[in-house]
Amino acid sequence: MSAVSLPLHLLAAASLLPAALALLLRPVERAAGRDAIYWGLLLLGAAGPIGLSVALLGGGWRAGFGISLWVTAAGAITVFAIIAAIEPTARRLILLLAPYLALLGLIATVWAETEQAGPAIGRDARDPWLTLHIVISVAAYSVISLSAIAALSTILQERALKRRTPSRLTRRLPAAADAEALEHRLLFAAELLLGLGLLTGMGALMAQTGRIFVVDHKTMLTLVAFAAIAGLLWARARLGLRGRKAAHYVLLAYLLITLGFPGVKFVTDVLIR
Repeated sequence: MSAVSLPLHLLAAASLLPAALALLLRPVERAAGRDAIYWGLLLLGAAGPIGLSVALLGGGWRAGFGISLWVTAAGAITVFAIIAAIEPTARRLILLLAPYLALLGLIATVWAETEQAGPAIGRDARDPWLTLHIVISVAAYSVISLSAIAALSTILQERALKRRTPSRLTRRLPAAADAEALEHRLLFAAELLLGLGLLTGMGALMAQTGRIFVVDHKTMLTLVAFAAIAGLLWARARLGLRGRKAAHYVLLAYLLITLGFPGVKFVTDVLIR
């Protein structure tokens, strides 16, 4: 095993769950995430993937599948903590976000041993462009991940309302209207970050190769996702697209981004290794 041992990987994944479990087990009237217990457990959940990502990237950025998943988890929980501090509605989404990120961590752990020996990249004069592109890309993927989580919450709430069978989970998730409003704001922010990510990616490519654009799977899927989100935002504004149908389009955009970022990493680093 690598310098970062298997127990540390598992501990980082497990650290994400207590905040969600505490919220799930509370009475509904106390499930708003306002107290010190919630924030303490949320900070614990952030410390796991962030600390592990720092340890894995101690020598510089490494473009492996497992490491990319841990960085994704660290970015998503960090962005979530910031949004939760600003927007109380978002706090209950930890019920869906934490299990998802813990699953990402477990998947990343499977490949932990095979991805430590890869060399760090971006240590020359081109490093600022590459660093900026990586930071913005992680932020964009984190925000659209949270938008997808909000969309999933909307779908679950509307399904529970339609069937008139609320569960322990749906009683503690945000109301459908609140989740949808949050989803829309996050989607708008994700579109801006995706645009910046594309621009900084062009800058990094220019610095490295002298070219401004390259046709590859990651670039094309990101462009398709950017166009899909733009179309969804337009449909919301002009056509009044709302509810579960809009949420399904958000999940589709998230799938495209996932195929463009971790998905490409999985194919290149695992399947055709």
